[in-house]
Amino acid sequence: MRTIIACAFICTAGVWLAYLGTDGFHAFTAEQARRYSAIHNPVKVEPARLTTHLGDEIEFFSNRDQYVVVEFIFTHCPTICQALGRSFSQLQGKLEDENLDGIQLLSITFDLEVDGQTELAQFADRHGADDSIWLVARPQNEKQLARLLKRFGIVVLDDPLYRFVHNGGLHIVSPDGRLVAIFEPEDVDGALEFLMART
Repeated sequence: MRTIIACAFICTAGVWLAYLGTDGFHAFTAEQARRYSAIHNPVKVEPARLTTHLGDEIEFFSNRDQYVVVEFIFTHCPTICQALGRSFSQLQGKLEDENLDGIQLLSITFDLEVDGQTELAQFADRHGADDSIWLVARPQNEKQLARLLKRFGIVVLDDPLYRFVHNGGLHIVSPDGRLVAIFEPEDVDGALEFLMART
């Protein structure tokens, strides 16, 4: 009898831990949890002063009266950053086609050692960034970068082959500075639909 009770207790505890660890059985990977949390528990993003590929210093995430779609990249990345660049290029075209105002695209590099204004400008040019819609920028220091990566849930690891490996997505920050949604890097239509419903 004690064995049955112990087994029942262990099973119940296991189910409870699984429930807690998966956001109520909604997320079974860290990326799914990140996306679920953005929708159901939007976090405030601290204002950040960034230097753009045009050489301008601009503050983001501080009641700019516009939605900001954010991607994290490093300009020499041959894999996910290129996919993100293509997605941003497609999203930019769709925003222009739909004549949607009040939406800013923002690529933020986390490679402060290599990515200066020249590299940011080359990335913008390579992907056809329209300066009035899409800016490529860098934080001003490592401390500010660390805060941004933590708030957006971006994990960056050193890699001997590609320099870095990292997760990514299309992160949507609302006009009041909250991270309200994260879409897969290739889900341009999902991000556009979300934005069109709110602008």
